[in-house]
Amino acid sequence: KNYALRELVLSNNQFASAGTVEIAYGLAHNRYLTLLDLSWNQVRADGAICLCDSLAVNQELETLLLANNGLSIQGCKSLAKSLLKNDSLQLLDLSNNRIDARCLEYLLKGLAGNVSLKSLKLSQNPLPVDVLNAFLDKMQKQPTIELQSLDVS
Repeated sequence: KNYALRELVLSNNQFASAGTVEIAYGLAHNRYLTLLDLSWNQVRADGAICLCDSLAVNQELETLLLANNGLSIQGCKSLAKSLLKNDSLQLLDLSNNRIDARCLEYLLKGLAGNVSLKSLKLSQNPLPVDVLNAFLDKMQKQPTIELQSLDVS
């Protein structure tokens, strides 16, 4: 076991879903990693589901960068479930993941049950202004959401 490794940057390696499953297994059993960058790896929905299952049991990871992975609706649904169980994640980057209004509904449910997440990045997703306004309105009505930073650029 490596007790010193706190940050693991694996961006732009094209792991795809199969590689993400292996990484997810490691994450579920790791108690030291605080940052994991899987941006640009074609994680897609299947990989996201496995990764989120691991995130639900991992209580050490503080930063998860998943930009440019095509998570879509199934990935967001799994992510929302894991946010309900995880109380260590503070920064989540979901930029450029084809997140739409339905995905936001799932994420909102996960955010409502999570008190640790402080920063959420949703930039470069196909989110019209009216959808973002509705999302922000719903967030403000949820007193349990602790977000301090939301990037929707």
